[in-house]
This record gives sequence, structure tokens and C-alpha cells, in this order.
Amino acid sequence: MFLNELTDPQKKMFMALAKRMVLADWQLEEHEKTAIARVEAELGQSLDVDPQDLMSNDNLTVLDTDRARRIVYYELLVLAHADLKIDASERHVFDDLAVELKISQQIMNQLETLSADGYSLMLVNGRDDDHRAAVDAVLG
Repeated sequence: MFLNELTDPQKKMFMALAKRMVLADWQLEEHEKTAIARVEAELGQSLDVDPQDLMSNDNLTVLDTDRARRIVYYELLVLAHADLKIDASERHVFDDLAVELKISQQIMNQLETLSADGYSLMLVNGRDDDHRAAVDAVLG
């Protein structure tokens, strides 16, 4: 929904984080493959990343604005809803990432609440201006 606002280096970082998050439970299920395909279509590129980018958050500095950090966090949450829940291994990844991205608990909660509807909209390729405006307000 907001990925096209990111710069190419930010998109690359998002792709690495997305791949890490999807593989957090060591399973790549069909609905997750479908969700990844939808993200790749929005980005216009594959989520293929270098293995070293999967192991490190060294490049998080490319997320150099609050808005970029929040976009990445929100879009990762949307992707996590592919299996209709955020399990314990994914929760751990999100909690750690929020700390590294300096995203407050309040913003985390707001983005997580909005992400469930974001995933539903992604499934149907829907456009909901009210939802987009609500997310945009939190993204800052």
C-alpha cells in the first residue's frame, strides 16, 4: 500500500526483513507465498535477497525517517497476517524490530490494529481511502 514511497535501498531492506519474518517459523506456506507474490507485484521486483542481508540489521540505517521506518513496520505486519495470526516467533521479530526502529508501543499497537484490515484489502486488491488515510495519519 505504501511500499512505493520507499527508496530502492529502503525497499531492499524491507525485502530482507520480510523474508526473515516469513521464515521466522521455518515454514513457507501457500498463503505466505501468495502474500509475498502480492508484495513483489507492488514493488515490481522479487523478494530475493542476499543471505547476509537476512542475518543482520546493519542496513537499518537506510530507514532514515520515522515515516520510512513505520511504513516498513506496517507492511511487515500486513504480510504477517497471511496466516491470520502473528505467532510467537513472529512476535519476537516484531518486538525486536520495533526497538531497533525506535517505534513506540503506542504506534506499534496502532499499526498492528490497522494491518489486519490492510491484509484484507491486499487480498481483494481493494482500495479503501478511509483505511489508507487512517494508516497515513499513524505513519506521520
